[in-house]
Amino acid sequence: MNRKRHRLFTVTIACAFVLTGGVGAVYVNRMAAAPSGVTDPLAPADHTRVRVVDVQAQSIPLSFTARGALEGFEEVTVHAEVDGQVLTKLIDVGHRVQKGQALFELDQTFRRLTVRQLTANVETAKELQRQAKAGLENARAQVAEAEAAQQNAINEYERIERLQRQGNSVPVEVDRIATNKRRCDAHMRMANAALAAAVSKTDASDAALDLAEAQLEEARERLERCAVTSPIDGVVSMVAIDAGEYVRPTQPVCEVIRDDKFKLTVELNAAEAVLIEPGSKAALHVDARPDQAYEAVVVRVGPRANPMSKKFPIELHVDNRRTQLMAGMFCLCELPAGRRDGIILLPREAVVERYGGHYCYVVRSADDGLTAQSVRVRIRSVPGRSGEIQIVSGLALGARVIATGVEQLRDGEAIGLEEPAGLAAGVEKPRSDGTP
Repeated sequence: MNRKRHRLFTVTIACAFVLTGGVGAVYVNRMAAAPSGVTDPLAPADHTRVRVVDVQAQSIPLSFTARGALEGFEEVTVHAEVDGQVLTKLIDVGHRVQKGQALFELDQTFRRLTVRQLTANVETAKELQRQAKAGLENARAQVAEAEAAQQNAINEYERIERLQRQGNSVPVEVDRIATNKRRCDAHMRMANAALAAAVSKTDASDAALDLAEAQLEEARERLERCAVTSPIDGVVSMVAIDAGEYVRPTQPVCEVIRDDKFKLTVELNAAEAVLIEPGSKAALHVDARPDQAYEAVVVRVGPRANPMSKKFPIELHVDNRRTQLMAGMFCLCELPAGRRDGIILLPREAVVERYGGHYCYVVRSADDGLTAQSVRVRIRSVPGRSGEIQIVSGLALGARVIATGVEQLRDGEAIGLEEPAGLAAGVEKPRSDGTP
């Protein structure tokens, strides 16, 4: 009886071992045949459940985002050029104006009188100039007449000297001719002096006329400046005075903004700025118009960093011919920076810093299931992708990397798969033809 019980017990134990071995074989076969990353349904409940991603080389577009406020392409503060009382205010804030259009009119009464007076002064100066020129012509004629008389007197004097040397001259005739020569010489000196005076008077009249005309031109310009005009096409953004107020030269009266095109200046750090090319097009998202898409063109990358922020200014131009945008609107700008090919990206939470280095955990198969194994890696930040990190070295393509709960993992710890493996979130998968 005892022998029968002993045999029955032995058979039962043997069957249990066989059954356990069969279940283990089925489990191992399933794990070997299962595709990468498939959820492990047979993992014990006390194993750490993790999500994994496959390591693949990616081709990603790079872009950077930065915020800024729109500025008018031209923002001109209009100043009064002359003093006076504002008689008429022709514009207000929001009015659209054209270059040369009158914005304010100042009192012109005094300046009109000044123009009339100076116009009369110019006419007087012209008359004096005419008289001076007539006197100059008369003086020149007298000089010519004196020169002719002097030449005749010289000829007569030379003739009488020859006769005197021959002894054929009459003393009375010699005295008469000598006296006539002296009189002609004196008349010539007087004519030259009169000519010099006439020239000086003419020069003075010319200068007086130039001065009078300059004063008249200045007065006319001041009269014209009583109308304050817009220097550009645009929209009035500020008005500082009203009708009846008194303004002085250089006093600001209003501000006009050119709004058919806007400027946008954003700042990027050095690593980002060197990747931006002038002429590239950036997407613009305006806070006040979230349902509209706009485009901006990179005009220049600042050659020097802002000493306060230590970042480089990027200037963009935004077309606003539809006049949907306004100066001062805040917007988010997405700046393209080319592509980066053949890189490995992982979620930042898949990398842990320990012992002065960076580590990832990869999935390893063991006899009793799956385990986590730490691997030291070299990493690099990817501009514009704050949620991801580039793996420079340490991981092989095709490896399965644990993406969750890595802070609590230890080498050799048993794990179970929570979700199917896939690409890191946000990573663009290369096309099958190899093009980006």
